[in-house]
Amino acid sequence: MEGNFALTQEEQIVFQGINKERISRGLEPLQINPVLVRLAREKSRDMVDNNYFAHRSPTLGRASDMMRAADLHFNYAGENLARTTTPQNAVALFMGSSPHRSTLLNHRYSETGVGIVRVGRQIYVTQMFIGFN
Repeated sequence: MEGNFALTQEEQIVFQGINKERISRGLEPLQINPVLVRLAREKSRDMVDNNYFAHRSPTLGRASDMMRAADLHFNYAGENLARTTTPQNAVALFMGSSPHRSTLLNHRYSETGVGIVRVGRQIYVTQMFIGFN
């Protein structure tokens, strides 16, 4: 396993909230992938450091670019982003948005990583997903 992949308390809240939503709809829970945790934290930090909020990073590219650069193998990849004040609110925002909800409830995804960076009262939440055939 790679580096410090234990989820922080805030990251754990997002992870558990997403899996609760998946399980309640008869989907398999996602498993934590330590490489995705590292990449999600890197993406959240990059958004703070480079003052943007978007799926395409000016320095890192897209989530799939980051995954390939980390030598991750996958058939399906996705990413959800939130900028809010609490991890519970991030889950609510994801569930309240049709594109975000369809990403986190996608049956093709089996692994995830959550990365949160806090700046004052704001948190930047990145959740990355991968799946296989």
